Amino acid sequence: MATEVKPSDTEGQPLLPRAKNASVLSSTISVIKITIGAGILTLPFDFSVLGLGTSIIALCVFGVILLLSSFFIASSSELIQERKEREGIKNYQVSFYDLSREIIPWGYIVVDASFVIIAFGACSSYLIIIGQLLPQMFFVTGSPTLIGWAPSSFFCCTLAACILFPVCFLKKLDSLKFLSAVGFFGVLGITALIMALYFILGQTPLPIVWFAPIHLKSLQVLSIFVFAYCSHVNACAIFNELGKPKNVLRADITFSAAQLCVFVIYALTGVFGYLTFGPLVLPNVLQNYNSGIVALVAQLNTVFIVFSSYPLLMYPCRSSSISLFNGLLKEHAWWDNYKELIAPAVLVPLTYLLAISKAQLDTVFAFVGATAGNISTIVVPSLCYYLLLGREKHYRSDKSGVHFLRGLTLTTSIIGGVLLVVCLTALLVDFF
Repeated sequence: MATEVKPSDTEGQPLLPRAKNASVLSSTISVIKITIGAGILTLPFDFSVLGLGTSIIALCVFGVILLLSSFFIASSSELIQERKEREGIKNYQVSFYDLSREIIPWGYIVVDASFVIIAFGACSSYLIIIGQLLPQMFFVTGSPTLIGWAPSSFFCCTLAACILFPVCFLKKLDSLKFLSAVGFFGVLGITALIMALYFILGQTPLPIVWFAPIHLKSLQVLSIFVFAYCSHVNACAIFNELGKPKNVLRADITFSAAQLCVFVIYALTGVFGYLTFGPLVLPNVLQNYNSGIVALVAQLNTVFIVFSSYPLLMYPCRSSSISLFNGLLKEHAWWDNYKELIAPAVLVPLTYLLAISKAQLDTVFAFVGATAGNISTIVVPSLCYYLLLGREKHYRSDKSGVHFLRGLTLTTSIIGGVLLVVCLTALLVDFF
């Protein structure tokens, strides 16, 4: 999952800058850009764990579940706006924090914690990718001289962290926003290169599994699929920028079109990457390409993407961490004076330590998907709409429709809760 920069003047607000009356097309592109990130590199490996057929079915099922969650967010935002209008507040800008407070008064803590886990996990994964691909690029060249100069993974992670460390102290990253668009097209380039390399290298002679047996690793992969569709913390901002009238309908069209495009990109990447290497595919598929100019271009492109995206993701991680600790430390002058320095000074080294700890890329994504991914994309939106429908039912004329929707939202929230427990348990059992 990729995440946009927060507005620099508001802590704890949606990660997208707000714009009035944006078009469905531009909003659809925004959602796609936010959703697709470096996690796409693990999809071929995930397909090898579940099997080709099971993976495509799982992508479809989770795509539908998370699309429903997007619908719930749009409808919840409309109900909250209608309530605010009855209270005399016009053009209220709904945030994900409003949704969480409908469940519990201190729901903002859950949202901030989810933001931190998602952004922290993504930043750590970027350093892992740099440590994996930079040394391999020397070998891909085939030059004995360059191979002899190939650095270690530890050195590459350390060098990247040292270069990125001062950048993460900037108070505003407006000048780096263009890198988000560059990174988006770079990720699309990875899919195109994986498809091209399939036709260059051909299909693996090893057997292709369509439906693999279910085991612990399978459950971990399911949480990666949840993380792959994770963009819901920005859904309220999308709803706001679409504007009135009929912004719920326009939001639903936006989310549907975006999810369909994301599914196609994920399916193409997973299928062609898996068909190229079969059961030998690695958690980072680009590590399988060890020769050729096309492979070198793909790896160089990916290193540039993750290197430029790290500060963009550390920014919301820093802001949400500050928001999370403000309640505990706001009375201390030292915190108020130095919080903008303390947060990155702690977070960047922690992502570095996780990256050099030999953590696997798929494990990091699986943990983020099992915890913050499930909470922010399934549980919070579903429970919020369920409770809002109960509180606002007096203002709804279609009573039978309310009962059906409450049943659907409750079922979806239960699915999210079960996924959280099962996937996290599988991760912990495998770890210990």
